[in-house]
Amino acid sequence: MFLGSAELGAVAARMGKLPTPAEFLAIYKERVEPNKEKIYRYLQFDEMAEYK
Repeated sequence: MFLGSAELGAVAARMGKLPTPAEFLAIYKERVEPNKEKIYRYLQFDEMAEYK
């Protein structure tokens, strides 16, 4: 998951450099993990009225 993920892009943009694995995991656990239900929810566009 580390190389080429959207999460890596976001962390790199925030830091201004590619993070080390330890830096990435620390930021991931702080910023992404607590919000994973909102971030990784499956979007069912076929069931959304605004997309019909």
